[in-house]
Amino acid sequence: DIENFLNINSPDNPWRIQHPLLLEEGGIVFTHGEGPLVKIDACSDIIWAKDGNYHHSINFNDINQNEIIVPSLYSESSYLNNYYDVTSDIRDDSFEIVNIDTGETLSEVSILKTLLESGLEDIVTLAISHSDDPIHLNDAEPILQSDDYFNSGDIMFSSRHLNAIGVIRPETSELIFLKQGLFSMQHDIDYQGDGEFTFYGN
Repeated sequence: DIENFLNINSPDNPWRIQHPLLLEEGGIVFTHGEGPLVKIDACSDIIWAKDGNYHHSINFNDINQNEIIVPSLYSESSYLNNYYDVTSDIRDDSFEIVNIDTGETLSEVSILKTLLESGLEDIVTLAISHSDDPIHLNDAEPILQSDDYFNSGDIMFSSRHLNAIGVIRPETSELIFLKQGLFSMQHDIDYQGDGEFTFYGN
């Protein structure tokens, strides 16, 4: 059951609740950093829990209020064998769109796979040569209104180790935009409209 899965009462497995997202009815969704994704209600009762490696910021998918966007580790990384001889140690960050009510993963997009399929193998290879965590996805948020640059529902992301921000169209996993430096290890990307982004630097 859920409580056994979460090992709630184990002193040997203390929980570190990270990145809690407050829901309108008083519950929260949170991660056990680099671990499960959990929803509790306002009375601290567990509604659902998802096994996996979830991390960093959890955001509402404001295009659809009963969805959230959360960084995770990509569940199907065998495609990397088409590009590299040794892939077991390469961390493959993705973002998932998750139904808040049920915890069901509605879609998942790998940042590495998107970059590679967009012909940016040189950027990925350089990053892998320096770290087995080449992307380090720290934020993924929806663009709320369509304009001349992006569509409503496109997902913007911040990659700490690429020193890059970008935009992906989740329904096609198409990379719409990517920009590297002059910034370093940035977090918390936001779209201001008219092609302009703001984010926090480190």
